[in-house]
Amino acid sequence: MNFKISKPNAIVIANKPFGLGSNKLLSEFKKLLPKKTKVGFVGTLDPLANGVLPIAVGKFTKLIPYMKLEPKVYQAEFVFGVTSETLDLEGVDLSAELEKLVENKQCFTKEQLESFLQSLIPEYNQVPPVFSAKKVNGVRSFKLAREGKAVELAPCKVGFSDFEILDFNWPVLKLKIQVGKGFYVRSLVKDIASEFATVGLMSKLTRVRCGKFVLASEKFREIDLRSVLDASVIEVAKEVANDLKYGKLSVLSEDLTAGLNLLCFEKQYLAVVERVGDEVSLIRNFV
Repeated sequence: MNFKISKPNAIVIANKPFGLGSNKLLSEFKKLLPKKTKVGFVGTLDPLANGVLPIAVGKFTKLIPYMKLEPKVYQAEFVFGVTSETLDLEGVDLSAELEKLVENKQCFTKEQLESFLQSLIPEYNQVPPVFSAKKVNGVRSFKLAREGKAVELAPCKVGFSDFEILDFNWPVLKLKIQVGKGFYVRSLVKDIASEFATVGLMSKLTRVRCGKFVLASEKFREIDLRSVLDASVIEVAKEVANDLKYGKLSVLSEDLTAGLNLLCFEKQYLAVVERVGDEVSLIRNFV
């Protein structure tokens, strides 16, 4: 792979492939960087999902909490009439099941589905899958489930702001959805199935957008920090740039906009500061 980042601090969109875990992809990515380079990703994707995985490199990892990561947009494929403990294809031979499923009676129409999905907007109480990273008394839910222990998770209010039915040919539904933090697409297929007295599972999932991170065709694509950080870009004087090298913030509040400001000098990003009223605080220094 010929991918190289242009600077020690960078923001990268990874296109995580199907079948590879997020942590394994990060390990693969780290091999392309100098040793001991700090990296971090946001929004874990299951191995059976693919798509956008935001990665921060170097000192930009400190900015992850300030990046716009919502809403998330997914394209999902659901199959009804068959299910699994994990609500996905784990342990299911779908090709063998589909022929029988097509002959089953259709449990709901496209119009009924649209009506139900519309009723979930803008938010609803969703029960996370037991095979998830949710914690129960400090232990990941999926670990308890793998051990055969009973798991009961409380419903959580999640955002569900938009949907588009891409194709519906019983028993297969292709759906595009826009959702908020903490939303489980596998739970949505269960919610739809329960509404119409059937079962279902998620057979495919692609995350096409994560806030301002949009799916790229390349496996790794470097993008500009400004494109994912809600901050005004402020060009500062040389004296301010020199002061920042020593951890001193000398920029005046009247030179900044309210909220986050990305300070730069001669096209180099120096720091992120925040202005609240007349008060200015240094969020992260990159020099």
